[in-house]
Amino acid sequence: MDIESQILIFVIISGIFLVLFISIAILFLIRLKSKDYLLKESGKKLKKYSKNLELIVAEKTKNLKSVNEHLRNQIEEREKLEKKLIISERLASIGELAAGLAHKIRNPLTIISSTAQFIESNNLSTNKIKKYTGNIIDSANKADEIIKSLLKFSSYRIQENDSSDLTPILQNIIKIIEPTTRNENIKIITDIPPSLSGLKFDCKRLEEVFSNLIFNAIDAMKNGGELSIMAKDYETKITIDIIDTGVGISVEKINKIFIPFFYLKKRRNGIGFKFSS
Repeated sequence: MDIESQILIFVIISGIFLVLFISIAILFLIRLKSKDYLLKESGKKLKKYSKNLELIVAEKTKNLKSVNEHLRNQIEEREKLEKKLIISERLASIGELAAGLAHKIRNPLTIISSTAQFIESNNLSTNKIKKYTGNIIDSANKADEIIKSLLKFSSYRIQENDSSDLTPILQNIIKIIEPTTRNENIKIITDIPPSLSGLKFDCKRLEEVFSNLIFNAIDAMKNGGELSIMAKDYETKITIDIIDTGVGISVEKINKIFIPFFYLKKRRNGIGFKFSS
């Protein structure tokens, strides 16, 4: 091969490599421009999304402030209603307590009135008058004790348990209610042992429980009837049964009798067994 042919082949090969180099360079530039375009488009979209996000956040913040304001108003309104409810409940409790105390004071006053009427309407001997006058004095003392307990209402009273006999307590209550039951045409039937001792209890509180039960029984017999007071000693326990022939309590209300201030009587208002037990 002569030298001219060699030069021609070299030129052709060099041209091919030059074309390839130029093509690669063009492709590289095109790729760079494409990436730059994509970056610019992405930047635009990002700015757009960022602006939209700001608008959404601003709108949500505005809504959240409105909701918070609404909740704050509701909380304030609820607090006002709760304060009114507390005041209303306190006033209702005071009214119920006053009604219950009036009932407790009315019991001894009823005994005083009934005994005085009985003495006035019967020609009694001096000894019997002294006996019934003693009942009046006892009832007056009970009313005085109730007033004193009202004055000490805020102080806590410790239960004073002591060994005592239940029989004298029951007999004393029966003696006190005799004029009332006689005027109400109620017959008293008793079955009480001579002694019911061996237990420890608070005499005053237990006497109050029995008194309330017995007066409730008397109130239930508006047209007269029989009041049975029976006791039995079982060595390990003592049972006291107070039974009347009155109207009774309905099944719907029997489970409510130990609720404070629950009462059924229209003639008198009570504070319920809960406060006597």
